[in-house]
Amino acid sequence: MFDCSKCGACCKVLGCACYDSETKLCLIYDTRPSICRVDVMAEKVGMEKKLYYKITHEACKQLLDIVENELLPPQQLPVSKYLEKNSVEVYR
Repeated sequence: MFDCSKCGACCKVLGCACYDSETKLCLIYDTRPSICRVDVMAEKVGMEKKLYYKITHEACKQLLDIVENELLPPQQLPVSKYLEKNSVEVYR
């Protein structure tokens, strides 16, 4: 299982209104979409979970950097534009 720190960086950058920053919990956890389920997404893209976890952890670090350094105010630009602008390698 993916070890999520529950920092909320992905939710903040993507503009998800279902993240409760006080409790650090998802308000719709049991019914959250596939994009929020790391194990499900690994299967959907056909990637080994160990590799997908590694890639996701790297993405988490980058998203946390965005939030902590206010490089991208939440909901202002799509993540893909930030990745392009900062030459972040996207794994496929």
